[in-house]
Amino acid sequence: MEVRQPLEAMFTSTEWLNSAWGKKSEGKEIRKIILNDKFWATVTYAILSTRPLVQVLRLVDAEKKPAMGFIYNAMDEAKELIAHNLGGEEASYREIWDIVDARWEVQLHRHLHAAAYYLNPQFQYSEKKSSNPEVKLGLYHCMERLIPEQADRELADLQLVLFRNKEGFFGLNAAKTTISKRSPGIINLVNAIHFIQYSEF
Repeated sequence: MEVRQPLEAMFTSTEWLNSAWGKKSEGKEIRKIILNDKFWATVTYAILSTRPLVQVLRLVDAEKKPAMGFIYNAMDEAKELIAHNLGGEEASYREIWDIVDARWEVQLHRHLHAAAYYLNPQFQYSEKKSSNPEVKLGLYHCMERLIPEQADRELADLQLVLFRNKEGFFGLNAAKTTISKRSPGIINLVNAIHFIQYSEF
């Protein structure tokens, strides 16, 4: 950690020890904390377990790239990175995952995010594509909400097969070469469901 050495150097310097702050009880207590290995272990743990989540927050707040089609994947990747950062042993990251899951379920995890993930060609055509059944379940919940007629839902489902297999329009070279450049998913469907993102699905 790049700040540890400079801070320790400052608190052990003659200037600090001879300063008014260095002689006060509060200054001595701060010096004791800064020179304590347990303090730095805690700081390291906090950074390793929260930095991936900060990246997700940046994605959500970004204006350049629409976040809806990326949130589901970003949360999955953040959790995996937390596990990796903390050594990969479940005992070391399980508590953090439980906290993240509890927050994710209550505040952010909606069928809409799973549907937007499914409709994002950057993930749909990726080898790392999630096979979690909740992704398709989220998509079908959104379709039921948006497409009231059964016949229309069946037609949309057939279109999804074309999308998934890169057939029809999705198989054209123009569509294939812009997968990572355009906004994710079947834009009209994602835009249609965007306005109900805070509705109860």
